[in-house]
Amino acid sequence: GFGFRYGFKSGLISSIGKKLAKAYKTRVEADGGTYENNACLVAALDNLNAISSPSLLLDIYRDAAAAYSLESIKESTTNVIKARRSSDDAELDFTAEQITDGTLTTWTGAGDGFVTIWYDQSGNNKNISSSIAAQQPQVVSSGSVLMDNGSPYILYDGNSTSGLLNTSSGLSSSSGSVFATYNSNDTGNGMIFSNQSGNVYMGAIENGSNVAANNSVSGTISYFENGSLIGSTRNNLYDNYVKNNDVLVTMLNTNFSSSDWSSFTPYVYAVNSFSQIVKAKEFIIYNFDQTGNKAGIESDINSRYTIY
Repeated sequence: GFGFRYGFKSGLISSIGKKLAKAYKTRVEADGGTYENNACLVAALDNLNAISSPSLLLDIYRDAAAAYSLESIKESTTNVIKARRSSDDAELDFTAEQITDGTLTTWTGAGDGFVTIWYDQSGNNKNISSSIAAQQPQVVSSGSVLMDNGSPYILYDGNSTSGLLNTSSGLSSSSGSVFATYNSNDTGNGMIFSNQSGNVYMGAIENGSNVAANNSVSGTISYFENGSLIGSTRNNLYDNYVKNNDVLVTMLNTNFSSSDWSSFTPYVYAVNSFSQIVKAKEFIIYNFDQTGNKAGIESDINSRYTIY
């Protein structure tokens, strides 16, 4: 090990980074400080080159407004959901690993499990939740985690006009961005994103309808399916998003400037006729334009879910 006369500890090097450590070394030398073991310091600094760059989505593409996933997509993430078991309505938090390693199903037993809170991984504490059993999507069925294409999902059954909700969204940008990963082959009408009352929404899905897919949202939203630009009518979304496999939905220029966006709910709508059966895996919101990072974000999501 090594140490400075000024109390510089070896364990601090990795936390302040190589550049700061070098600057500190220069400052100590300028002030006449000495090292107990300069060779050890140099070696430690060289080893910092091996420290990996951020590898998780929210650490690479930072400052999400809210982000929900059954995977850990940020280094600091701990629990990703709070579940309720059908046997006695007890509730417990679970990490992404615990969803698939048997911990969750050991706790639920042979019964079912439902999500009462889907935790926000952005760090902004914008959790979506519901205390009403009929509005809670399912994550375990008869003792087995719901899985599709190798990854877990939560199931919206299409029967409720409400789902997991946030009522303090903080969304305000006139040009936001949304990235949603889900699977639905339900040929009924559906909704990707709306507020609590349903008077503002985007991503309306309806077979044969040439009506715009968004309502009370100024500007023109750009809709993408698996990275490719598509049309912006409800039928365009139906043709591209309703399929029996995962789809990555990207929405750019999502205007959140209306005060009605003080609440939001993914994948459901306040009108029952627009509630599809959905296998939901991830939903990420940015309160600013991510056009420049669109390809990188989509590539990260696709690499984890093998969508296209």
